[in-house]
Amino acid sequence: MDLALYTGQRQGDLLRLTWSSYDGQRITFRQSKRKRKIDMPVTTRLKALLDAACLRKRSMTILETASGIPWTKSHFNNHWRPAILTAGLDGLHFHDIRGTTCTALAEAGATASEIAAMLGWTVSTVNNMLDTYQSMTAALSDSAVAKLELRA
Repeated sequence: MDLALYTGQRQGDLLRLTWSSYDGQRITFRQSKRKRKIDMPVTTRLKALLDAACLRKRSMTILETASGIPWTKSHFNNHWRPAILTAGLDGLHFHDIRGTTCTALAEAGATASEIAAMLGWTVSTVNNMLDTYQSMTAALSDSAVAKLELRA
């Protein structure tokens, strides 16, 4: 879940992501759907998780089962549903995490171009996603007024 949330990548790309894509600071790979090259730094939290997982890795892929074999899409999906129900998130689809990452990046002040570079989208796709999914929160209006105050 953390790998998906902090990278915003598709399930298939995450399941195929190999350790050679991670250099300890960045994740670099080519997306399977649009063939876009992704080169992103990892967050402090994701770095800690990846570094810890690297110490106990048993397969070439970053995501592996408890027995050390790479996850397949069907095996992953069989485990996803019960995990989501246990977490009280019924109705969450794995692909929803991309929109969540897009929204979180926007709320953190990332530009549409920055979000597009990270997610492998076009700027218009970023804007469409934000139009569809981004909640208009008090935090966003607070940020807007703070920026306005700085200009005054």
